[in-house]
Amino acid sequence: MSMLRQVAEKLPSLWTQVHFLKLEGESASFLYGSIGILAISGLASLVVLLLSLLFLILMETTQVVIDDIGITVQHHLIPLWLSRQLGGGRLTWKRIVRLKRHFFLFQLKAEPDPETPGSLKVLRIHFVLVEYLEELITIIVNKSPHLKWTDPSD
Repeated sequence: MSMLRQVAEKLPSLWTQVHFLKLEGESASFLYGSIGILAISGLASLVVLLLSLLFLILMETTQVVIDDIGITVQHHLIPLWLSRQLGGGRLTWKRIVRLKRHFFLFQLKAEPDPETPGSLKVLRIHFVLVEYLEELITIIVNKSPHLKWTDPSD
C-alpha cells in the first residue's frame, strides 16, 4: 500500500508538470504514457494475484470423493455457485463419456440425463492434480463403461 500511497501523493505534482510542459509548448505524451503504463501494470498484477490465489485455493481445497455410484468433486472455501462454475459437482459412472486433460485440470464430461431438471444438470466436472492421481484415473477408467480418453498432446 505504501507504493500506491506514494503514487497518489505524487499525482498532483505530475499534473503540475503536465501543465508546465504545455505552457512551454512541449508534448506531455511521454508522461501520459507513463501514467497509463503504470495503471495497466497495476491492473495486470491485481489480475495475476487473484488468479494465483484462486489456483492455490483450488489446489489446497479440492476433494475428490469416489463411491460405488459415481464421483464427486468438492471445492471447499469457495461459494457453491463459484464451485459449480469451477467444475464442482457429482457424476454417476454410467453417464461419464469422456476424460480429458486440459492444462493442469482433468475434465470429466457426461451425457445429459433426461430425468434430471435443467438447473440441476452437471455435465462437466474438473479436478486439479491431486495426490493419488494415477489411482484416481485408473478407478475412473475401470468404473466408467462409456469412457473415452482425450489428451491435447495427441
